[in-house]
Amino acid sequence: MGLIVQYSRYLFFTASIFLILINRNTVRSLIKNTKFYLTIALILVLFISASINKTDVAAVFQLALYMLYPFLLFASWSWRIAQTEDVCRGLTYGLNILVLLNLLIMILMPQGLFQTISSDTVSRYYLFGAKNQMVAPVMTCLFFNIEFAYRRYKKVTKSALFMFFICAIELYIGGSGTGLIVLFAFIILVILQLKNRNANSNMALVVLIISFASIVIFRVQNIFSFIIVGVLHKSLTLSDRTYIWDTAFESIRKNPIIGTGITESLSGNVHLKLNYLTKDIFAHDIYLDYLLMGGIPALCIFIVLIISVKRSYEKLINVRYQTFIWWGVVIYLFASIVEIYTTNYCLFLMFAYMGILEQSIRKNHLVRG
Repeated sequence: MGLIVQYSRYLFFTASIFLILINRNTVRSLIKNTKFYLTIALILVLFISASINKTDVAAVFQLALYMLYPFLLFASWSWRIAQTEDVCRGLTYGLNILVLLNLLIMILMPQGLFQTISSDTVSRYYLFGAKNQMVAPVMTCLFFNIEFAYRRYKKVTKSALFMFFICAIELYIGGSGTGLIVLFAFIILVILQLKNRNANSNMALVVLIISFASIVIFRVQNIFSFIIVGVLHKSLTLSDRTYIWDTAFESIRKNPIIGTGITESLSGNVHLKLNYLTKDIFAHDIYLDYLLMGGIPALCIFIVLIISVKRSYEKLINVRYQTFIWWGVVIYLFASIVEIYTTNYCLFLMFAYMGILEQSIRKNHLVRG
């Protein structure tokens, strides 16, 4: 089952290319999509870094599949009137099926599809992985449920609330504390937007920067040791993440311009070698990971891509169109300060969706609300 899920991306990618080839209008859509060009540029930087560092170039192509296929697939529909709503509906139903299937596996196979043991901790792997690995697909499912409900019915529907509880149950059973925190943070942002008290998108980016600097660089969590250790009985190393970040910073200082390149990893992330672990481990921070994968150029392109998505959101707000996917992106990036999700396609899925919404504004295809 796990292999089927992993290699299904090749089927999606092939199907999207086929749709591109049979419809010339989709090419026009891609040509006008700035986010698509930025993604191509990011992939090229990662490829150059891997080539210079003589690391796993094949992993770059694997990561490219995650990044590109949403843009290619959505371009097949975005040129037609009202098709962006169909895209939203299809994503919502598809993600719902996967999330419900993941819950079914959790119920029927409580020990997971397989298990791993690390530092005396047993991790149970389900359809979406184990613990925090489930956050990306589960939360993306919730993002699109809220998006489709409001776009179609101008309110949060019973089915969206049902999926909210399903997502919460899965994160709880899976043991993802990070997932539960970001789930409720997203709900707060949704409530604010429904009450026409939209949080400032610029301030959201400032909060992300401050949070990254505070947690990863300055380790502000040490100030609250009496709560973290004394009350919550957690380690100030955040499950050894501070050691991992220190190792990442050391590697970045040695190769700030081109990074260290992508190493052997199915997800296309960087694996760091730590003295106290028998296996390699990734950076547990998406921003450090891009610095490692492609140096400063890769991180800069990624940041410009985020800003491009933010501008798409602002254009939608200017025409009084409500979308919740931008806040899904913000929540995803916030969670990525302390974690790396092998399902990176979820983030680029949202990037691509915001891109076709912006194109729909130009064609006046969106219903304002």
